[in-house]
Amino acid sequence: MLIGFIANRFLRGSALSFVPWVLQFALYPAYLAYGGWNGTGADTPPTVVMTVLAGLLGLGVHFLRSLPGLVPDNRDGLRSLPLRFALKIGAPRLLVLSGVFTAAVVVAQLIAGQAIGLT
Repeated sequence: MLIGFIANRFLRGSALSFVPWVLQFALYPAYLAYGGWNGTGADTPPTVVMTVLAGLLGLGVHFLRSLPGLVPDNRDGLRSLPLRFALKIGAPRLLVLSGVFTAAVVVAQLIAGQAIGLT
């Protein structure tokens, strides 16, 4: 909740708009490792690889979720990281790159989950 408050209050229209997404998604492996399914978690922390990949997934999701609001954000003067990229390379290219990046991270998570496990 604190991350969301800071994001909405201070980071939403800045180049650091990705930070809350990365932090929140990076916390998911720890939540699943310690809480587990039905509250029966493990005593071991999540692997660093899965935590980093989860954070990268948050970055990809942030870019994908921000695409529909790029025009209103530009009109309102907000300069989030996805908008800065869209202004440089164009929104269609950003959509493709964000989709490919997010899919690649999901595939990497699946491979890492099979190879080293979640915890």
